Amino acid sequence: MADARRLFEDLWQQLDVVPFTTELVRQVGELAERDGLRAYDATHLAAALAVSVDTLASGDGQLCQAATTHQLHIANPTEQ
Repeated sequence: MADARRLFEDLWQQLDVVPFTTELVRQVGELAERDGLRAYDATHLAAALAVSVDTLASGDGQLCQAATTHQLHIANPTEQ
């Protein structure tokens, strides 16, 4: 169990944790409406845009399509 905890803590240090602010919630709503995304997927995209990533990792086709309209590169683990 200590190994799993250490691995998690190492991974956590590599992540950008995005606060769920009122502004992010508004952007989630706009993305969901404009891009036809489910709330969870719009949250994923809004968080990625908030930290100015250049690549989004997702296996969800609709989310990947929406991300490309926002000039993000896609890392889709379901594609060969």
